[in-house]
Amino acid sequence: MEDLKGVEIVDPHVHYWSPATHSWLRGALNPESPAALRRFASVAKDFWPEDHVAALAPLRLTHAVYIQANFHNKDVLPVEETAFVAGVGLGHRGGLPQAFVTYAPLHRPSEARRSLESSKRYDGFRGVRFMLDYHPTRPELCQTDSGDYMERADFLEGAKLVEDMDLVFELQVCQCQLLAAAGFVAKLPKLRVVLNHAGFPLRGEKLEWQKGMSALASRPNVYCKLGGFGCYDDPKWTQEEVSDYVHYAIQAFGVDRCMFASNLPVDLIDVTPLERYASFFRAVKEGKFDDEKARAKLFRENAISFYRLF
Repeated sequence: MEDLKGVEIVDPHVHYWSPATHSWLRGALNPESPAALRRFASVAKDFWPEDHVAALAPLRLTHAVYIQANFHNKDVLPVEETAFVAGVGLGHRGGLPQAFVTYAPLHRPSEARRSLESSKRYDGFRGVRFMLDYHPTRPELCQTDSGDYMERADFLEGAKLVEDMDLVFELQVCQCQLLAAAGFVAKLPKLRVVLNHAGFPLRGEKLEWQKGMSALASRPNVYCKLGGFGCYDDPKWTQEEVSDYVHYAIQAFGVDRCMFASNLPVDLIDVTPLERYASFFRAVKEGKFDDEKARAKLFRENAISFYRLF
């Protein structure tokens, strides 16, 4: 394993939470909950900035971006997640996270506008994640109730608000939705988009993933987070598989539009953070993206620039 001691990284995808703050985690601990929810039982516990720093040691974490984690529900307004995570940053001596992405009901544009305007009052607020993951035959992959949001006029109107406010849109879809996502973002050429988890590639379905990734990469306003590889496959991915997919994504999007991310604490279900980052660094080295300038972009600078962590 490569010596990672003291290597500086920025993590553009982390969730800070507790069963006390994110109510769905209590459901994950319920043995009567659906299997797709119980999958998260092992990580349904406190995870705060100090845990994040410790989990990534001996890497040196300098900046972090909190990403929406279903804090909201019918009794909790989206802006309450923004207020919560702003408080987390104020309470951490290292200032983590420096930025945060929360939720807004983009399918209800009038409500979304109020939500976005409320969240923008917080300095670290950078954008929205509205999880669009939908698979017609694998319900365990679904994070939403329908696969048609990207085709709906109301959702497009809500996303246009994000574009007009110069905020980030976190694009989270299943692999089978990548082509549709490319068509969706083409309607919003000034929207700053970042694809989550490299589009959730699935073992044995590489050609579909490649077509979707190439289509998205053709949109210059779309970036790609590299991480979470193999999270829906068993057994876990080999280094050869990780390297293969990392190489394709970087070749498609270019070094300037990719960034590695931990997806902590969710990734703890399948792999340790050091195993994950060691595989990232090895993939970069094997793919000949290993010069100092490229590594700096992939592990730090692109995230700093995209999320404006100045």
